[in-house]
Amino acid sequence: RPLAFEQPDDPQLWRVEHEYLLGPDLLVVGVLSGSADPVPTTVVLPPGDWVDFWTGHAHRGPGRLEIDVPLHRLPLFVRAGAVVPMGQPGQHTGEIDPDDWELHWWPGPARTTTVLDGGADFVYRTEPGGGEAGTIRAVEPVRRARRAVGHMPDGRQVDVPIAR
Repeated sequence: RPLAFEQPDDPQLWRVEHEYLLGPDLLVVGVLSGSADPVPTTVVLPPGDWVDFWTGHAHRGPGRLEIDVPLHRLPLFVRAGAVVPMGQPGQHTGEIDPDDWELHWWPGPARTTTVLDGGADFVYRTEPGGGEAGTIRAVEPVRRARRAVGHMPDGRQVDVPIAR
């Protein structure tokens, strides 16, 4: 969805054409260039705390950010506190085990994430504290992820408990 949907009263966000939100927590930045070299790119961050998916660097919005983008890597930012489900790659959906995936979490304020899965949607809520990385609570209907990984600000990845 367009960035302007995040904050409709901000005229600057209505002018952004090369970025979009994938769900509520992923900011995708399109880069158009014929150069094989890293391309300088301006990123417009909506309000909130955002983490570069690839480098782990934290940034606070609203504002602009100048980054150099290598063409093999799409600029992607994750909202702090977000839980992002990730599965194993497959050639087609029949090859993918629907229960073989992980939750990835970037520390931040408590957030609720709904994973849409046909008639069996399920909800996870983050609970900061209670250990180095906090806890992810499976709200309903059941815990389906096999593991959760916390992406810490210092670059480490730690296991995060999934509670019921």
